[in-house]
Amino acid sequence: MPAGSHGTLPTVPDREAGGTVEVVPAGEVIRTHLLTVVHLLQEVRESDVVPFVRALERARDEGRSIFTMGNGGSAATALHMTNDLARATRPGLPPLRVTCLSANISLLSGLANDYGYDQVFVRQLLDRVEPGDVLIGISASGNSANCVNALAYGRQRGAVTLLCSASTAAR
Repeated sequence: MPAGSHGTLPTVPDREAGGTVEVVPAGEVIRTHLLTVVHLLQEVRESDVVPFVRALERARDEGRSIFTMGNGGSAATALHMTNDLARATRPGLPPLRVTCLSANISLLSGLANDYGYDQVFVRQLLDRVEPGDVLIGISASGNSANCVNALAYGRQRGAVTLLCSASTAAR
């Protein structure tokens, strides 16, 4: 039996590679995913998270803006983070001013067409980002040119920049 083969699982045609692939039961997929998430969360160090939280608290207390960005699934994560931050204010605390730079597809596609996809986030930050603002880039590789460029621009303007990435080789 080949490595990784379960031997008794049903198969379906694989149109891209030819041949067939095994159908893994949903329960096994879910169990594997949850174990992976638990493992990843156990690797997160509090010392890595505290500066991130402090930057958000400072932005809130000083009335600064927070900008999130990402591509593909990371764009969805950035929008979800924006939603959570926008409504996470406790009574008595000022609200967070948060914007997702990935959310407006009309603006994104127009900027990509006119200036190139590597500039879609920088162009949205022109004349908006100020010292003390927070820019959060989400990129699995850490090398998405549009996120890297926006974070570099933000640093030049005095913003606090944070990259959420699965890679230790991020730019």
